[in-house]
Amino acid sequence: MKKIVLGICLILYAFTGYSIEKGLGATGATGRWVKIARIQNREPIDGAEYSQFSGTLNIQTDFGRTGSEQYYAIFSFGSRGGIRPLLFEMGDAARRSTTNTNRIEWRIYKAPDGYHYLWMWQSNYCRYAVFNYQATGSLESWTYENPPVDYQLVWDSKTGDRQSFTAPIKDPVIEGKMGIGISNPKHELEVNGTIRAKEIKVDTDWADFVFEDNYQLMKLSELEQFIQENNHLPDIPSEQKVKAEGISLGEMNSKLLQKIEEQTLYILQLQKQLQAFNLRLEKIEKSE
Repeated sequence: MKKIVLGICLILYAFTGYSIEKGLGATGATGRWVKIARIQNREPIDGAEYSQFSGTLNIQTDFGRTGSEQYYAIFSFGSRGGIRPLLFEMGDAARRSTTNTNRIEWRIYKAPDGYHYLWMWQSNYCRYAVFNYQATGSLESWTYENPPVDYQLVWDSKTGDRQSFTAPIKDPVIEGKMGIGISNPKHELEVNGTIRAKEIKVDTDWADFVFEDNYQLMKLSELEQFIQENNHLPDIPSEQKVKAEGISLGEMNSKLLQKIEEQTLYILQLQKQLQAFNLRLEKIEKSE
């Protein structure tokens, strides 16, 4: 964890060592677009293009909830070689939909004359927004205005491609809840999508109690009646419940093992009954 903090501090020092500080005023109930800068110094873009706008941004969003509504970003925007900026965001405000005014969003628009401009959505009820930045070859604006309708949207922070954050991270510790592709997660890790892994280990109880001498195995007649009435096995949740609540991977594996072990006991019982039946049949055949 110390290495992570040190790495981020070095990045911030690199950005802010000789940077300019710019503060934006507070917002009201609606939020607003901020035209930040033109991030292109030549048109058409050629090998002499060198415009860059880079630094950090610290925002206190929704100041009525200061403990949980912070936003921090490390960024570097330019236009040479295509629109693929570096943008590393921290804070819940970065993961909200474009219809939510309490969000932070970045956009790059192309003007009819071919120049690229950087806009940012400043969240509603924002007490302050502080930029520490360097602008090289950029034409700064810092005006509160909407992107013109005749400008072409070419990149946004919601769906646009961005450079990867490749700082080495080892043994990170995340406090609180983390959501991937989802806002306001209810679990420690919540993913709106698929997870692929070579192996997953789950700490859970196991079902070997089925093989203990005092375990009461349900009679087959009772099991049949339960299935007819409920349309699922005992101790196994119904289809409706699973669709509504999902399942616990460890708990469900244990319950499925319990059913397998119970079926094994049923098979052994039937085998003993069959053996006893065969012995009786042999005695009858010999007596004839």
